[in-house]
Amino acid sequence: ALGLIDICTYEGEAAMILESTASYYGSEEPVNYLEGLTYTNVPTVVIIKEVMQAASSGEAIRSIARNFLFTLASCVVYMANKYEIKTIALSGGVFQNTILLDFLFALTQNKFKLLMNQQLSPNDENISLGQVFYYENIKE
Repeated sequence: ALGLIDICTYEGEAAMILESTASYYGSEEPVNYLEGLTYTNVPTVVIIKEVMQAASSGEAIRSIARNFLFTLASCVVYMANKYEIKTIALSGGVFQNTILLDFLFALTQNKFKLLMNQQLSPNDENISLGQVFYYENIKE
């Protein structure tokens, strides 16, 4: 959508390019593309439309990349608040993105307990491990 990459040659390549692009962002405050909206599920269609509109209006790609990551972090916090969740597990390859993590730490301001992998890889292979733990907890 931003013209950064057409074909990935390895897993995570597009995400790494997006993070790198966002790291060259200026000093302006990031924008949450979902600011003021109420939602039950993350409205990905709205986010994509906002990204595309920003790109077509000539906004700097690095700014759009940064705003996209800020919007994702804002979604995590929004959903945690909506469902009164106080502990957030940050696992999966997406949470290797340092800009996304920085936004999450800034937005949560110690209001939530953030859990990050310490003994296991943060990559997606642990999603199945989390599913097993979830099943073990709900079956009782």
